Amino acid sequence: MDKSKIPLSYAILVAELQQICAEQRTGALLILSPANPPVRIFVKHGAIVALAMQEKKGWDVVALLPQLQASRMQFVPGLRSSQEITLPATSVLLAELAAQTPPPPAPRPVSPSSEILLDLSALAVVGATLAPYIGPMATIVSKRVLATPQNVKGAIHALAKSIPAPEDARRFAVEMRAKLMA
Repeated sequence: MDKSKIPLSYAILVAELQQICAEQRTGALLILSPANPPVRIFVKHGAIVALAMQEKKGWDVVALLPQLQASRMQFVPGLRSSQEITLPATSVLLAELAAQTPPPPAPRPVSPSSEILLDLSALAVVGATLAPYIGPMATIVSKRVLATPQNVKGAIHALAKSIPAPEDARRFAVEMRAKLMA
């Protein structure tokens, strides 16, 4: 499996680094993310010889690793550090990394209905709410509309267009908003 395509959790990062060291590999583990500067962890014959993140080196990087967000990683065999620094033993570094826990995710702000996306996971609620207005076609119409994730307002509008009576379409929209925003 191409590990450069795996979304990176801190536990996966530590496990991958432990495996690289156990296999006595030489190269660099690159940790990439649009939200963070690149991190490079250099390993020589299974020993961690350098850690770098922009101007930060060594222990400063170790302290920042649990805070990385939505990253990807890739091991590049044979890539060497131009500057090895004095670090504790690899076993000490790995133990410290394993002992650290990432901070809890920041609470997500409550989004207005125009920013919340609806997709097929909402199919049961949408289909059941639409069925009294258009009958057994509700499931088919709901699947078609929700096949592409869209905001609540757009989804409700698209679904309401399938109801022939304007007053029923308005009633459906009010009912749907109440169910989805509860």
